Amino acid sequence: MSANGSFRVADRERFGRLLDDMARRIVALGEDDLELLGVRRRGVPLAERLADRLGDVQDRDVPVQEVVLKRYADDLTLLHDRPELEEEPELDVDGKSVLVVDDVLYTGRTLFRAAQIAVAAGADRVRAAVLCSRGTNDVPVTAVVTGLQLDVGESGVVEVQVPPYEDEPGIRLVRKP
Repeated sequence: MSANGSFRVADRERFGRLLDDMARRIVALGEDDLELLGVRRRGVPLAERLADRLGDVQDRDVPVQEVVLKRYADDLTLLHDRPELEEEPELDVDGKSVLVVDDVLYTGRTLFRAAQIAVAAGADRVRAAVLCSRGTNDVPVTAVVTGLQLDVGESGVVEVQVPPYEDEPGIRLVRKP
C-alpha cells in the first residue's frame, strides 16, 4: 500500500495476461459470430484489445461497436441515478450474439442498460465481460467472463487505467478518505 492509500493490483504485464485469459475464456464460449459492444469510456479500448486477441485465435475480424452511457464522472462522482444514454447508438447487432465489455462491474446498472440497448437493437443473445468485478451488484447482472474478482468493500475504489485515457494500462485499488 502506498502513502496515498493505493495498491497496484496489475501492471502492464499482468494487465496483458488478464486480457489474454479473458480472450481464451471468450473463445471457450463457442460463439463463432460474436460481436463486442464496448461501453464508453474504458470498455471500448478494452473491447478493441480483446477483439485483437480473439481475431488472432479465430483468424477473423471481431467487430467492435460502442454504446455511450453515463452514470459517473471520471472522478467517480455520481452524475445520474441510472445510466443515461448519451447518444443514440446505431448498432448492427440484429440476430447476433453480443458480448458487452466494460472495465468494472460494480452495481450492474451500466451493464444492465447496455444489455437492454443491445436486445432492443435485435441481438439474439447478450452476455457480459468485465476486467474487474466488485461482486456487489444491485441488479441481477453477472459477467460470463471476468478478469479479476476484487473484494474491496464500500471504502475501496477500483481504478482501471486504459490507454488512450491513461499512459500505461493497469489496475489500482484506492481507499476513499
